[in-house]
Amino acid sequence: MPRATPAHEPTASPAERRSRRSALLAWYDANKRDLPWRRTRDPYAVWISEIMLQQTRVDSAKEHYRRFLERFPTVRALATADLADVLRVWAGLGYYRRARMLHAAAQAVLERYGGKLPATVDELRALPGIGDYTSGAIASIAFGVPAPAIDGNVDRVLSRWLAFQGDPRSTAGRARIRAEAAALVEGVDRPGDWTQALMELGAVVCTPARPSCLICPVASSCHARLRGLESEIPPPKARRAAVAVEHAAAVIEDRGRWLLVKRPEESVNAGLYEFPTAELTEGGDVRRALASVVRESAGLEISVGETAVEVRHTITYRRIRVSAFHAKPRDRRTADGHSGRASAALETIWVVPSDASKAGLTAAARKIAGALLRESASDT
Repeated sequence: MPRATPAHEPTASPAERRSRRSALLAWYDANKRDLPWRRTRDPYAVWISEIMLQQTRVDSAKEHYRRFLERFPTVRALATADLADVLRVWAGLGYYRRARMLHAAAQAVLERYGGKLPATVDELRALPGIGDYTSGAIASIAFGVPAPAIDGNVDRVLSRWLAFQGDPRSTAGRARIRAEAAALVEGVDRPGDWTQALMELGAVVCTPARPSCLICPVASSCHARLRGLESEIPPPKARRAAVAVEHAAAVIEDRGRWLLVKRPEESVNAGLYEFPTAELTEGGDVRRALASVVRESAGLEISVGETAVEVRHTITYRRIRVSAFHAKPRDRRTADGHSGRASAALETIWVVPSDASKAGLTAAARKIAGALLRESASDT
């Protein structure tokens, strides 16, 4: 027989909330992962970790977190650094807008608060790149403020606890989940641990596809579990269909150097360097397209040779194949920068291949450079 759909979602009682808080905090104390950002309550370090963990897996963030704090140990160090340096250290984490907003926010904190991160949710939310979730997370973890912090993991945990069968991302869903999150954190002795306990439960137990209900510390009061709805709540988010895209890149070589161009502002990966790249159309002339892009972006006339390497790269729903071609400048004077540069639309640099990674490359450019360097090493 088909399962009956409940007419409404239950409302947690104060006693039930107290029981859940106690059980979940005890579980967290005994089972939490040892993560580097959990060893500190320094507001700056907490802020850096929360920005890094947006759209980035924990394992990928660990090493970047350590390296970033070594290079920029304080708000002042980050605020006074060149943005290009910040982007270089961020390289590999993707979604580079986060790094640009971090830099802008650090400058705002230095100017408005003397380099000390503010403690209130409203003041935090007013900083570039900090929204509802991040302001709540920083306020609770770093400052002990009983503020709700709702990310995808918390959405899922609370939707299941309440057997909420609507979309938690809808206006009504966000209001419902936020009300429950606010009620749960109110009066908690350890708001920071509570915030992290909820997220930890969603990350390792109350997972999207197959929640581990048998080991969940709050399964006995989870209404989705009690009704057999744990695999149906929340409803899956519709995913945009993948699109295959073909790119060509010019690896322009001159006297042991490569030419790189800087991505323009307001573009994906703005401020990073790449090999001059053209998006291809079906049936188009690849070499002509590359020559045109290099002429417009770098003010350089080139001769395009054979394919050097092919790499694959993904940006959100775009599945990109990049064919990188060997190329040479037609005019050595232009390569030296003595002529032809007036028409260049983008900033360009020449780099020794072994130093290319120091320039702050896009992910696709890093893959191309790495493949070429490996190929060169295998030939020697």
